[in-house]
This record gives sequence, structure tokens and C-alpha cells, in this order.
Amino acid sequence: MDLLSSLLKWNDILSLDVKTEYLLEKTLPKNSITLLFGRGGIGKTSLCMQIAKAMAGGLPFDALCTRRIDFMGIYKKGNRYWMIKQYDGKRIERSLDTKVKRVAEERYAKIVAEIIDGEYFRKEVLKKPLKNMVARYENEYTNHKDYYQKTRDRSIFNRLYEYFGENATLKHVEDSVGGYE
Repeated sequence: MDLLSSLLKWNDILSLDVKTEYLLEKTLPKNSITLLFGRGGIGKTSLCMQIAKAMAGGLPFDALCTRRIDFMGIYKKGNRYWMIKQYDGKRIERSLDTKVKRVAEERYAKIVAEIIDGEYFRKEVLKKPLKNMVARYENEYTNHKDYYQKTRDRSIFNRLYEYFGENATLKHVEDSVGGYE
């Protein structure tokens, strides 16, 4: 049997019952290679980034439906590299603080490893000022308490501010007090 006789004919291909799943309605098939071409400077990269951002948020792109996906990668915004990563329902988009692609790729790999290990989010929380965390606690818990519980909470907050200062980070508090388990 030769190669040509084993190939499907056009009419056979048309009669196949193929269901295609799209990431971008009728435009971008899932698990496929898609080619976007055009002369330089017309906005190919910008278009791809806008589509990716819509897909990362599960939002429509113009009038086209998108399928929500976990998106990750590095891209250039201005003259700096940025990263975007969706992980466990959290979206991280931040500057990699470099103009050099190789350095951006190394920093991105390190951050992704920290995200997977759970260390990234812990480090982000430790950077937050004590006053932000106290304000969140007050909003979520203290405001729903009776007068005496509110007074006790505010007294505790004032003592924390006296000792650590309002702008102390949680890292500073942890270093001063020691790890709490």
C-alpha cells in the first residue's frame, strides 16, 4: 500500500464529525498551533496580550466568547519585562524589573517555583503594613462586635501600634516576636 492511497480524500474529510473546542470563539482552537502574521508594528503582540488577558479572566474579547484558562508567561511592556500567572484562582501580574529577557526568564522561573511551593504568597503577606491588616480585621470582625469587645480590640491595636509603629510590616512583627505556629 502506498502513501497516497492511505490519505483521506477531501470529501471524506468534510464528512468527518469533528467537534472543535475553542479558547476564543470560532477563532482560536484549543490544543492547536495558531499563526498570526502581519508587518511589524501593526499590533500583533498587543492583540495577543489583550486576548490572553480576556482568557485569563474568563471575560469576552470584544463580541467573542473566551474560555477561561490558567495563563502564564512573560511579556514586554514598554522597555521592561512583566509576568502574568494564574494559580489556584489567584492572578499575579507584576514587573520583573529588567530589560533583559534572559534575566526576566530566570526571575519568572524563580517566582513560579515560589508560587507552587506556597512561599510567594507568604512573602507577599509579610510585606503588608500592620495598619492594613488591622484595618481589615476591624472591617471583617470588630465592627460586628458589641461595645466592650470593640473597646478591647481597639486597645489591643493601640498597644501594637505603640510597640511596632503603624507602618511596621508583618515581617518586622514576626522578626520581633518570633514565628507563631
